[in-house]
Amino acid sequence: MTKYNIIYADPPWMYLPRKNKKTSFGGGAAGQYPLMPLEDIKALSINDIADTNCALFLWATFPRLAEGLEVIKAWGFTYKTIGFNWIKTKMPNPKI
Repeated sequence: MTKYNIIYADPPWMYLPRKNKKTSFGGGAAGQYPLMPLEDIKALSINDIADTNCALFLWATFPRLAEGLEVIKAWGFTYKTIGFNWIKTKMPNPKI
């Protein structure tokens, strides 16, 4: 099996459906793709594809940050830092 030096992971975090589907960010993740409970995400066999000294970049929204740290640990990685932030805005937004 191929082993990777870098893994980019964007787990399908579990969220409740949005009440207002007409927001600027749409109806939420539930309407776009299947979501997974935290325990299922933690149980993914990431170690099978992670090479020695592999770097993990894990996407987590601020409401799921604590769960993201749990996933990092469950997958056998050690949290080091935040690599970057993605701030969603209403486009076009000349102030950003």
